[in-house]
Amino acid sequence: MSQQQAGSAQRQQAGRAQHHERKRLQEVVVADVDISFGNMVMLLIKLAFASIPAAIIIWVVMLVFGLIAASVLGVGGAMLGAAG
Repeated sequence: MSQQQAGSAQRQQAGRAQHHERKRLQEVVVADVDISFGNMVMLLIKLAFASIPAAIIIWVVMLVFGLIAASVLGVGGAMLGAAG
């Protein structure tokens, strides 16, 4: 490794250390968000539509867990017509 490459590597390492130090010490406080009413309405409508697939996924996961729990505990046999 040449002396120039070694110096470049040392500068990169020092730059990374400074970046991590600045990243740790930097604090951000949001004081105000300037957004028009129409843009806020559109944002909330998009948020509502984006939550639909998430709700469906959560519902399916809960259904699967419920069916597993019911089969393990033996609950719901009468509803399925099983003779007990």
